[in-house]
Amino acid sequence: METKRIDLDSFIVKEEELDENLLAQILDPYLGKIFPDGSVEYKDRFEKLNAARKVLIEMLVKKAKVIKQIGGLKSEKISVEELTNKSNLGINKESIKKSFNRELKIIVRSDRDGEYYVPNYNLQKAKEYLEKKI
Repeated sequence: METKRIDLDSFIVKEEELDENLLAQILDPYLGKIFPDGSVEYKDRFEKLNAARKVLIEMLVKKAKVIKQIGGLKSEKISVEELTNKSNLGINKESIKKSFNRELKIIVRSDRDGEYYVPNYNLQKAKEYLEKKI
């Protein structure tokens, strides 16, 4: 019996790999425009989302801004306080924390400074979560 050769590299997820097309597909139903100054115009469908989904979309919009170098952003990471201060979200601090600890737990990661981000390898999970019926 012949042993199948498996390369260890096939198991390694490379963080830097980003599927921009997938990110655009995820944002398309909710995002109208991102302006050069970094301000955002959302579609009506965004307003109908629950708190966790709004937070996720906001995080993915920030990822897109960083990728496209819009608004002078250097990092896609976002804090609970930054999300709380977003007037378009209208979500309180406790709801945001609850979203990270429950609904978004398998999609979002946090760093040592308590800032959150969506790893590139979790974009498909983010898409599936947003498409799932509530």
